Amino acid sequence: TQIAALFDGVAYGKTAAVLRMIESYMGEEAFRAGVHAYLTKYSYGNATATDFWSTLAASSKKPVDKVMPTFVLQAGAPLVSVQQSCHGDTATIQLAQRRFYFDDKLLTAGSPEVWQIPVCLKTPEGGQAKCELLTQKEQSFTVSGCPDWVYLNAGARGYYRTAYSSEMLQKIGGAAEKALSPAERILLLGDEWAMVRSNQHAIGAYLDLLEGLRGERDRQVVNTMAGPLDTIGERLTSGAEREHYRAWLRAYFRPLWRVRKRESCARVCCPSWATPPATPRSWRRPGRWHSATCRTPLPWIPTWRAPCSTWRRWRATPSSTTSTWSRSSRPRVRSSITATWER
Repeated sequence: TQIAALFDGVAYGKTAAVLRMIESYMGEEAFRAGVHAYLTKYSYGNATATDFWSTLAASSKKPVDKVMPTFVLQAGAPLVSVQQSCHGDTATIQLAQRRFYFDDKLLTAGSPEVWQIPVCLKTPEGGQAKCELLTQKEQSFTVSGCPDWVYLNAGARGYYRTAYSSEMLQKIGGAAEKALSPAERILLLGDEWAMVRSNQHAIGAYLDLLEGLRGERDRQVVNTMAGPLDTIGERLTSGAEREHYRAWLRAYFRPLWRVRKRESCARVCCPSWATPPATPRSWRRPGRWHSATCRTPLPWIPTWRAPCSTWRRWRATPSSTTSTWSRSSRPRVRSSITATWER
């Protein structure tokens, strides 16, 4: 039992997340050199956690020995809140940290813990993110210009939650599809749902964020959306309200469903020899299927709007100089994936 308690999800999950953050803070080459130096120095001997982060600090010339103990020796994870104010051509970013709890009473009560957090700021202007070390309960940093929004976890490598004002969250959501990577969008959704669960933001704030991601097509991001939406539908709505919510869900995901359906039809209805080969005999062999869409439009597919179940079986009839395509009079009798082509 004690062994199971020592090697639980926190031990592995948190350790991996913190090391990933430290690697991003140091740089991949510096992190690799530090780990190599640590293994070389303490090979065939004993070492402690202090030895590890002291070696990384000496190798990178960065205060890794100050950052890692705050995450390793303290329970929980920090929540970083952001406020922005502009003065001429300079914006002041005010950050504040506290321990994150799902219990809203504990969260609002505050906590004595202070982390030293590598925070990387991303703005609409793009370019390289500006990384700073947050070492106090409240601390200010400056960025050039007056950006519409500031994303606090560029690269999605930081081990901390983020909290944005409703105004800034809407601006980030409107630009997220183009300005943020899939990993950053997943983290943004996760942080905002955590704010909803801890009773810091209303559910409407999360749904407003989703409105900015209507064109989302990344599978992992969509899966991240699905969990909270299912929770809202099952636990927080009832009666007529639930019917309105389901109607909103159908309208929201309909464009994505059409794209997926079109891709599915392409996998079923496009043989690998979509561009007709030179040898007429090879036209008559059974088709092979591939996952990409057709490389060239096939004359025998009139439109993608027809559902896959309505496709008929087709055959190629070569002529003397050009290829003409005719439809078989018999309906397809086998499954869409294992369908054969007439000889």
